[in-house]
Amino acid sequence: PRVWRRRGSQHSGVWAHPIGQLEKGCLLVEVPKKSSVKSDGAKTKSSGTSQNGQGRRVIFLVENDKQHGSYGLILNQPTPCSIGDFTERLPHFADSKIHFGGEGHRAMEGRGPNRELHAIHPYPSLAGAEQVLDGVCVGADLRQASVFAGKKMVNPRAFKFFYSASCWGAGQLEQELEEGQWVAAACSKELILKESSYWEKPLWQVVLEVMGGKHGLLCRELCDEL
Repeated sequence: PRVWRRRGSQHSGVWAHPIGQLEKGCLLVEVPKKSSVKSDGAKTKSSGTSQNGQGRRVIFLVENDKQHGSYGLILNQPTPCSIGDFTERLPHFADSKIHFGGEGHRAMEGRGPNRELHAIHPYPSLAGAEQVLDGVCVGADLRQASVFAGKKMVNPRAFKFFYSASCWGAGQLEQELEEGQWVAAACSKELILKESSYWEKPLWQVVLEVMGGKHGLLCRELCDEL
């Protein structure tokens, strides 16, 4: 796998490679439905993302169930809000930024969107934690985690918080993947746990470049459109 190096820090190797089907714990990188380059070399406008490309979502797929659907968390949409803006009960997370995880479950049969606070972190021993990948967990008893942070048993900076999630019905995400709306990748935990601001380029670009090959070429093509 290609090694991505971040300027100005100790070299840290991360990896990512394409996968042919959805897997729990994979990354989804949002791309145009069709290639934006015509056969004559002329470029067409991409659809589904913001004009400047910064809005291309990178989603950590937390669950993928053929019967009940899928859900994940957008890794690269931080908000101006922090945990301390909403509660004083988690003092050791007061400065932790809250990310926008997605639109939640669309209103169905009179039910409103699912708006919950989600957390990812590397501590499987915490109460309520579910290990999705080796070194990457979802959920926790946040009061316990805050107490542990006060005792230096966990690092509060290792937690990422998300308001709401990105959700798909049964078979919906598979169809979007088949249509080319997403690139699916297995990856190292650093790409999931590090803040998107850690990288010197947008996260979607980092992931595609680390994947290399045709995905590196796709990254160049998308960057040319900016």
